[in-house]
Amino acid sequence: MIALTFDTDHMTETMMSRFLDILPSGLPFTFFCHRPFVSLKRGRGEIALHTYLATPERWLEVTKALRAEIESIAGPLVGLRPHSLMSSQPYLVHLHEIGIRYISSITIHPDQDMPCFRYPWGPVEIPIRYMDNMDLWARDRTRQSETCFSRSSITKAIAAKNLFCFDFHPIHIFLNTSRLEDYEQWGRAGRPELSDPVERPDYGTRDFFLDLCREITRSGAAVVTCRQAAETLEAGHR
Repeated sequence: MIALTFDTDHMTETMMSRFLDILPSGLPFTFFCHRPFVSLKRGRGEIALHTYLATPERWLEVTKALRAEIESIAGPLVGLRPHSLMSSQPYLVHLHEIGIRYISSITIHPDQDMPCFRYPWGPVEIPIRYMDNMDLWARDRTRQSETCFSRSSITKAIAAKNLFCFDFHPIHIFLNTSRLEDYEQWGRAGRPELSDPVERPDYGTRDFFLDLCREITRSGAAVVTCRQAAETLEAGHR
């Protein structure tokens, strides 16, 4: 199975509405939202939380406040992905106590066919096997790779025994980020709102995302939301 997920950092309501026009039809997505988006009421998949956590003593307070804000327009939410993947044992305990059933808070190498698992503290963990940021960073910053947007990641996802979770940032798809400098240049400009996706001569994040979606559709691989993945694991442990 494959999960196609988004972290909504820096997206405005206008940009999110335009972003939805980019998405291929027929595939379910999970949107980890840092704010409510009315446009997501179109029902393109699951809405979950993307919490910004600072002082640990306030993590639960911040989570409950964001949950209430988004649930006011989206209905009950059961999952989250913390910004910067911040988590802890006490946080997981508190999440379980307030009915959060899964968290997506770790990244692994795409070569690791690692299953989702349930923490002793309660929630299910959904590991990220591909993140656009980590792909770009491995090439442009730590030089662990000479390439980015490898077709091998798509091949591995389709052949994976366990859930292969992709994590994309709509801002990178909107910018069609081909190098980290593309994103950083937008940041230095003050992160202006964009009315239309950026076109670039170089192959970028949007090109890779759309190629991934086409290959998934062509292969017939199963695509699920994170909530469905967590429910499948929970059902197997009953």
